[in-house]
Amino acid sequence: MIPVVAMAGDAVATATAASLVTTVTDMAGTMLTTMAANPILGIFIGVPIVGAIVGVVGILMRRRH
Repeated sequence: MIPVVAMAGDAVATATAASLVTTVTDMAGTMLTTMAANPILGIFIGVPIVGAIVGVVGILMRRRH
């Protein structure tokens, strides 16, 4: 499903944003449940996530100086 924002007004954009947040939250819950059930998968999923977070923090820290 691809969210579509119409030009009808803020109500549609808000509904789409809420739907997107719900979808991402559900996906994160599923990922955490899978990682808890299979610790080996946690390594393959967790390491790239940590790498991405460290990269973003590094970029943000460089911009502040």
